[in-house]
Amino acid sequence: MASVTDSASLIEYVDQIDRIERKTLHQRGYEALLRLIAEGILPPGTQLDEQSLAARLGISRTPLRAAIARLTQEGLVVNLPYRGAFVRQFSREEIDGLYEVRAVLEGLAARKAAARLTASELDPIRAILDECQAALENGDFAAYGEADARFHRALADASGNPTLVETLESLRLRVQVLRDLANRDPGLRGRAAKERVLILEALERRDGDAAARLLEGHIDSVRRIALQQLTEHAK
Repeated sequence: MASVTDSASLIEYVDQIDRIERKTLHQRGYEALLRLIAEGILPPGTQLDEQSLAARLGISRTPLRAAIARLTQEGLVVNLPYRGAFVRQFSREEIDGLYEVRAVLEGLAARKAAARLTASELDPIRAILDECQAALENGDFAAYGEADARFHRALADASGNPTLVETLESLRLRVQVLRDLANRDPGLRGRAAKERVLILEALERRDGDAAARLLEGHIDSVRRIALQQLTEHAK
């Protein structure tokens, strides 16, 4: 009886390991494909050829299809009948709507964060802003984009509103693709660095209205640059 129990336990253990490995493989495929899209290596409108992508990412088609399905659900990939899967192209109207909603939500997050943040809780935000500045000075725009995303997540977390955090997170991936497009503009990068310093000062003063106004203005600048970049790439 003991041997049967041990055998059953072993089978269960092997099945568990297999599930973990499959999940890890699927996650790795998803993250790799997302990175190719977010960094513009697979620009909007690109058809996702399963055979070449599977070979490029070093995975089989099964986890690749799972990654494509997940990105479709998240709004970064579209499936066209009889044509296949394509990296989503955002229209001007979609970009306007996305940033309009984001500006309102991020402004609310900044206003609530200003009322709740303690002096010690501001330290990590200062550190992130230092990373943003250092990345700009080094010309490392990938690091800048990553630090910028963490800055916005930190403000959302500081709001203390889980629903607000969840809603902003649902917009994050689409914003990430458009943010990388806007980050190509050197003027915006310079202005954004100054704007973040002003936002930090507003948070330190516990001036939620000023922090919200500054953040909304920053996001509107990103919106206008993203639209400009979209127009130039369409020529």
